[in-house]
Amino acid sequence: MGGNALSKTVTRRYEAAEYFNLADKLLSAVRKILPDARVNDVKAYGDKASFGDLDVLIEKVPDAKHRLEAELLRLGVTEIVKNSDVWSVGWNDFQVDFIFQASKHYDFSQGYFAYNDLGNFIGRIARKIGFKFGHDGLWYTKRNESKNVVAELLVTDDFKSALEFLGYCTSRYDIGFRTLTNVFEYASSSRYFDPDSFDLSKRNHDSRVRDEKRQSYMQFLQWCSSQDFKPSTEISKEL
Repeated sequence: MGGNALSKTVTRRYEAAEYFNLADKLLSAVRKILPDARVNDVKAYGDKASFGDLDVLIEKVPDAKHRLEAELLRLGVTEIVKNSDVWSVGWNDFQVDFIFQASKHYDFSQGYFAYNDLGNFIGRIARKIGFKFGHDGLWYTKRNESKNVVAELLVTDDFKSALEFLGYCTSRYDIGFRTLTNVFEYASSSRYFDPDSFDLSKRNHDSRVRDEKRQSYMQFLQWCSSQDFKPSTEISKEL
C-alpha cells in the first residue's frame, strides 16, 4: 500500500513481466497455506510498466493470520511490519502488502483497491455529496449542525450499486482500464465530479500529507488542470 513501509529491507521496482511472475508464485503459495480463504492480487491498469509493491487481498477466515505468519519465513520473507489488518513483508527484494479483509467486505474491497487511486478518487466525490466510499461499502454520513459526524448508515455493500449511485457507468468499469489516463477519465465521469474537491490546499493536514506522497494522485491533479471541466449541475456541498 504505497511501497515504502519496510525499513530493514532494500527493495526495488519490478518491471511488469517479473512482477506478474512473482505475483503468480506468491499467490499460489499463499493459497496453499490458506485453502479456505479467497486470495487475490489487486488489479492494476493494463499498461502499467513497473510496480513498487504487490497488494494481496486475503479473506479473514478463522486463524488466517496465525497460519500465514507461521509459514512466512519458509517462503523467504525478510521483514514483517504489521499495521492492524495490513502486513508489509519483504520478499525477493520487493514489498508485498497482505491486506486482510472480512468476508462480508471482500468483494467490495476488491473493487475499492483496484486501479491505483481510483477508489480514493471516488471517495473524494462521495464525500462531496455527504457520503463515505471505502473498502467496506458506501455509507451515508449523518452530521449535526456543527458538522460533526453523529452516525454512518450503510447505503450498499454492493460495489456496482455504489458506482451507479455515485453516477458511474458500471459497464465501462467492467471493461477495465488500459492506461492511467483511462482511470482519470473514469474518475471524472460522474455527474457529481468537481475537481475543486481534490485541491490539496483545501484538505486537512493528514489527508494532504498522505496524498502528496501518492504519485498517481499528483498526476491526477496535473491532468485535471489540463481539462476544461464544466461546473456540475448537481446539488452538492463540501462537508
